[in-house]
Amino acid sequence: MLKIPIRKSRQKIVAALLVVIAIVILLAVGIEPQQDSGHLGLKVSGDFLPYWASVRLLLSGQNPYDTQALSAIILHTAGPGGAFMRVYTPPALAGLLIPFGLLPFNIALLAWTIASVALFLVGLHLVYQTIQPPHDHRTLVIKFAFILSFYPTFLAIKLGQIIPLLFCCIAFFFANQAKLDDRRKGFLSGVALAVCTVKPHLFLPFLVGVFLWTLRAGMWRLARGFFVGVAFLWSFPVCFNPRVYGLYLNSDLSNSLNWRTPSVGFWLAELCGGWAYLMFVPLLLGCGYALLTGLVAPMDQGAPRFEVPCLMPLSLACAPYLWMYDFVLLIPAIVLMLHRGENLSRFIIFGSNTALWLGPREMEYSFWYPVLMTALALSVCRERSASPP
Repeated sequence: MLKIPIRKSRQKIVAALLVVIAIVILLAVGIEPQQDSGHLGLKVSGDFLPYWASVRLLLSGQNPYDTQALSAIILHTAGPGGAFMRVYTPPALAGLLIPFGLLPFNIALLAWTIASVALFLVGLHLVYQTIQPPHDHRTLVIKFAFILSFYPTFLAIKLGQIIPLLFCCIAFFFANQAKLDDRRKGFLSGVALAVCTVKPHLFLPFLVGVFLWTLRAGMWRLARGFFVGVAFLWSFPVCFNPRVYGLYLNSDLSNSLNWRTPSVGFWLAELCGGWAYLMFVPLLLGCGYALLTGLVAPMDQGAPRFEVPCLMPLSLACAPYLWMYDFVLLIPAIVLMLHRGENLSRFIIFGSNTALWLGPREMEYSFWYPVLMTALALSVCRERSASPP
């Protein structure tokens, strides 16, 4: 007689329910009724609309950084209530979103929201699968529910940001490189890292560490995948407009120096009288630290010991520009803290997340959260790297 594995069936049912709840919650924050427009009841996203408009301009061979053309598309799509936002991202990001630029805005927004939720859930599954939490399912459900209620996740989905895709790429790399003896997926892991170069200011120290780790470990498939991915991703927009990179460099990028973001670099610049270029000092220091770490890191099974949760917090702490939704990239470190951290660190994580939900919107731009989260993540990850896996 066939025996039914009841315990595994229950696990699958719980997992399926969590996924359904996650999809409902995350779609709810990304899509909401729009009473005074005829746009299928979809909310016009703060960041996705300028992305989509710049892709439309690129596909038609125009300048995707032309403020007048962008303003015209946004006004036509969102109506008088649509807020104009300039595009400062490199053309490679527009290349990633070309499939969505081929669609009408309403369909593109719905497709991107669903894709963002799916990418986030896939990335979260990869992170949990790699860190291997204990088999206490009630504890796992609580931790999973907390990550789903993580305020930066809500913000990223609501604004239609690209961060869920970058998080999924980091999680994919983490899942495939945690076991150094498994190199079959090295090429795809390199391609995943190449996608992260569309926002280089968030990943530069991290990529420096990965590069040195790759050289010392001799993981040439990873290197090939990265360089092939970068070459394709950054050259693809040229197929639609050969002058796109010249147009990007000639656009008014200096306005980005005036952004008020919750980063260590901005705090340093304000502390020193508003000299904007000081924002890049932490980035240089972080790259130097990653360089030294990559050169002197202890060897583990023929390769330097390197893990995503240990260096990603450093990259975020050193980023010259940092928004609250970028902290989705800290989820591997946060899962590690919830799994191996002390009760005090867990309490701080839950408390700070609650404060962001209940506090005023200005808290999204406060300096305390980046300092607190990166300090916690780095301390727990240092213990992780100092102990055997």
